Amino acid sequence: MSDPRAESNPFQPGKPLQEPDRFIGREHELLFIFQQIEKQQPTSVIGENRSGKTWLLRYLMNESIRQRYIPGGEAIIFLYADAASGLHSPEEFIQYILAGIQEKVPHLKLRARGSLQRQLYDCLDSMSPWRLVLILDDFESIAGDGGFPLDFYTFLRLIATDRDVSFIITTRQELFRCLPQQVTNSPFANIFTTMRMGPFAEDDLEAFIAWGEERSGMPISQWIQTMDDITGRFPYLLQLACHHYFEVWSEHGGLDQQQEQVALQRYATEAKTYLKIVWEGLSPEAQEIIRQTAGGEAVYESRESERLELQGFLRKQRLFSPLFTDFVRTLAK
Repeated sequence: MSDPRAESNPFQPGKPLQEPDRFIGREHELLFIFQQIEKQQPTSVIGENRSGKTWLLRYLMNESIRQRYIPGGEAIIFLYADAASGLHSPEEFIQYILAGIQEKVPHLKLRARGSLQRQLYDCLDSMSPWRLVLILDDFESIAGDGGFPLDFYTFLRLIATDRDVSFIITTRQELFRCLPQQVTNSPFANIFTTMRMGPFAEDDLEAFIAWGEERSGMPISQWIQTMDDITGRFPYLLQLACHHYFEVWSEHGGLDQQQEQVALQRYATEAKTYLKIVWEGLSPEAQEIIRQTAGGEAVYESRESERLELQGFLRKQRLFSPLFTDFVRTLAK
């Protein structure tokens, strides 16, 4: 029978992070972002849907985690906003920041005079020793609303460069590609240092497998190479594969070769939905390179092929997973 410690499936693909101990890996990314915060350097985090960007942001906002990377008790206010925050205009955006600062620092006296931009400047000037880290998750959706004119992006650039404000912005594509057409030439995007959230590194995979084995009681380390091969170390796919392995393992009290095939089939069926989303988010040029690779054709090096390698879709001149190869070949039929 299955291990009595495994009362429920610890592998929950797509479920928002609730407990810090569910966050595994990404040590290099965390260190990089906290270094950027210390330097007050705006950071653009680029990653595919379900690459773990939101998990990363929620994790780094935890006070105990911040103390690990920036010791010394520095006073930092994290404000998080995404498409669900209802920021459709500069006025709503600034009011959201002011209200967030007031909630975090109740004794701070806000001056309700002048324009909202002036009020925010005054607020930021009087915050010492507090510093603001403004996190804008899924920035495509926020910026894509169309309610922010060019001069507002200029204003954001000013508070990032002239005040104690650090920006962390997440997007699926490079930041300049996500801005509305009328502001694509704005210098706003130029102030950001880019960090890409691709698949797990090898040590992240090992850490995840060790965590999963401890939490589930399932000897998943014996399938670590399979997990690497079928998921390409993409966090969502890794969670999904482990989820189905655990379900079948729990049903049968173990996994023989036949039962493993059942788990693999369940994983493949559900993963296709995610692969379809990934495919539709790729540029036509990227799709063509992936089609050629799936068909066994030679692909010449280009900026787009390099980007696909950084994203983790290409691994040593092949697609990251046989499942993705089969998916692309099916599209070509």
